[in-house]
Amino acid sequence: MVDKNKVNNIIYGYQGKWLGVDLTSGVLKDQIFEEEVLKKFLGSSALGTKILYEETGPETKPLGPDNVLIFASGFFNNTRCLLGGRYQVISKSPLTEGFGEGNSGGTFGPMLKKAGYDGVIIKGRAEKPVFLSIIDGVAQIEDAKELWGLDTFITSEKLQKKYGSKAVVSCIGQGGENLVKYASIMNDGPEARCIGRSGMGAVMGSKNLKALVVYGSKKSNILYEEELIEDIKNISKKLGKDLKEHPFRKYGTPFAYAGSLATGDLPIKNWQLGAYEGMNELSASAIERKMEIKPYFCSQCILGCGITVHVKEGKYASIKTGGPEYETLGMLGANLLITDPQAVQYGNELCNRYGIDTISCGSTIAWAIEAFEYGYITKNETQGLELRWGDSDMMIELIERIVFRRDIGDILAEGSYRASQAIGNNSEAFAVHVRGLDLPAHDPRAHVSSAVAYVTTPRGACHQAGAHSSNSKPNAIETVRWSKEMVPGKPENVGSWVAELQNAMNMADSLGACKFSGLVLGGSPISKHAEWINLITGWNMTPTDIAEVGERIHNLKWLYNYRCGTTRKDLAMPTRISTRKRGEGVNGNELPAIDIMLSDYFYQRGWSEFGIPLPETLEKLKIIEYMPENYTAGPKLSKG
Repeated sequence: MVDKNKVNNIIYGYQGKWLGVDLTSGVLKDQIFEEEVLKKFLGSSALGTKILYEETGPETKPLGPDNVLIFASGFFNNTRCLLGGRYQVISKSPLTEGFGEGNSGGTFGPMLKKAGYDGVIIKGRAEKPVFLSIIDGVAQIEDAKELWGLDTFITSEKLQKKYGSKAVVSCIGQGGENLVKYASIMNDGPEARCIGRSGMGAVMGSKNLKALVVYGSKKSNILYEEELIEDIKNISKKLGKDLKEHPFRKYGTPFAYAGSLATGDLPIKNWQLGAYEGMNELSASAIERKMEIKPYFCSQCILGCGITVHVKEGKYASIKTGGPEYETLGMLGANLLITDPQAVQYGNELCNRYGIDTISCGSTIAWAIEAFEYGYITKNETQGLELRWGDSDMMIELIERIVFRRDIGDILAEGSYRASQAIGNNSEAFAVHVRGLDLPAHDPRAHVSSAVAYVTTPRGACHQAGAHSSNSKPNAIETVRWSKEMVPGKPENVGSWVAELQNAMNMADSLGACKFSGLVLGGSPISKHAEWINLITGWNMTPTDIAEVGERIHNLKWLYNYRCGTTRKDLAMPTRISTRKRGEGVNGNELPAIDIMLSDYFYQRGWSEFGIPLPETLEKLKIIEYMPENYTAGPKLSKG
């Protein structure tokens, strides 16, 4: 394959420019990146990480005007590549005060590219509420006075009335406006696609930025477009019938709930229990009995793993809107001992409307209930509200108080870690987080790989960045370095596996590829992704080249955390997970052997025994120039 990029003076796969926005001065300026930079930092997450590293540092306050907020379209956005419709938002996190990012589907990422930009880099703080419009390549900062105080659904509706129904809105609700530390950024209105984690909505709110609205019709430059389209058509035709019957098409990610419950993977009662009566009432089949379900497809998707639901009548009757993901069922449901799927969906809708992360919200409420049981929080702080397990009305009331920071909600809006610091009395022992980011709904005591993945993911505990199942050898990776066999359910060699899988997941995020790509493209989508990259650009990238970009991304993210003060002691499981056996249920007597797995992980990564990338690793990955001053990695491990 011939690289024609330089011959035609076109960088294929990109629109060729980013929008720089200074909200303090009101200045908008296009920014151009050279082709070699775009290839070295391929896609959204990679280039966004580079920008964040260069624009912010340890002195940057996450909610201060000097922090940058980066909206980055995935490389596959607007190319028709299957399951390539996701985008990334990157910033310094107010939860962890380190590297932060979120990822969302829907239609915003591809439409941002159609509007003429690969990404937007936002800094400063507007004096009054504003929104940013990018319409057919023309960007403007607009007055958001009429939008401030509205929820995300209504904000999207109003902006679409102004710019047309095909315009796509990414915005914050009252959660972001009130700087709830785990505020989310929502796109696609009531369909409720979500940049959920790391508190990106709080950063957006701190800048007085209510929304981005984008629309355009600009095509992406694709070098071998006919060949690419033909390949995509063949895959779609081949898989069409099978995907129609796939359980995700019918139930969405709630389909995973029953399996998670059966393996002890589900968090129950703030991670205290391995089993509990009535938990199957939140299964996909139970949801189907309680509400109308229809599949939702993100842009460029043929799987349809999202769901739109409609609770037509009863106490929790609502509009047609995005249904609960598995994580929400786990954190607003099982983890609170709430077993009514309609109540969980109502809580989910409130979180989406207000713009807060359902994972951190559920985790923080669970912590609060337990603190109330111990007497660390009293009725004086809750204005008489009883915090009880299984109480859906209490859950809904707390969501309201958190969003508007009323009485106890003001503390809970800080997240479980900071709330436990404020309350004291050893309540941090049951705040279940990694470096301030609450655990998602997958228990490391059931799948040991989750433990090492959670503590080594740059943004904190995350199921999307690495492994959360260790029952089989991974097939999502095809790199020449895979050489160790993993013993199912055991810690040996799990660290190596997680490192490899993180590289692949970093690259998936940067490409804008869905993590379910393997269900469509086969168990090893990285080979097909390499083919598509080459058809789009004319480059000659191999699966190993792609994995190396993923490895480069991970190490640069970790350097960012190192520079912000992360040390080896911060790579630790929450006390509840590392010391408490659940007793009942599958894997009820297991605890993750984190030290064994981390040694293997560090060795595979080329990190020191202190969990810091070695200089030779940075040299190999061509990011040695980012090594901070007075850098001390520590001793090299002799073996994994």
